[in-house]
Amino acid sequence: VPPTEAATATLNPASDPDYLYQQAEIAARLTRYEEAIEWLDALFALAPDYARTAEAKAMLLHALTEQGKTYLRGQNEDGEDMLLRGVDMIYRAQDLGEIPNTLYGEAIFVELYVTARNYVYGGNYAAAIPILQDLCNQNCGWGYPNVNPVTVQDLLNMAGG
Repeated sequence: VPPTEAATATLNPASDPDYLYQQAEIAARLTRYEEAIEWLDALFALAPDYARTAEAKAMLLHALTEQGKTYLRGQNEDGEDMLLRGVDMIYRAQDLGEIPNTLYGEAIFVELYVTARNYVYGGNYAAAIPILQDLCNQNCGWGYPNVNPVTVQDLLNMAGG
């Protein structure tokens, strides 16, 4: 006898939207936002018309915003450069709903910093200098806070600007 639809969902919890939502909720409550985002992405892929869509979207917005902030500010425990991941999360959060304008501006600043840093490290100083000058007008001392932070001013000096 083939299993009923309910039994199939019980056999494979990953195909149960309520299970996915509950796992996301637990992860978010434990501030494991990357995990919460994965559960919620799976939920929306499986059931885009899920009954608790509004709550799930609010949870996703919160998780993206909090994890994005952590990455933009270099506060992730592993110390890895997750700047672009943070930028992507903030942009995604902005697409979902309202986030503070200052946070959106921070994501733009960081994206420009990474772009300019890549230009400098790639030897394309002419492309880097105008970006770095604009960033320096806002905050010359900002740099990714890792072991050897490289500030906007450092990059501008490297580029000869």
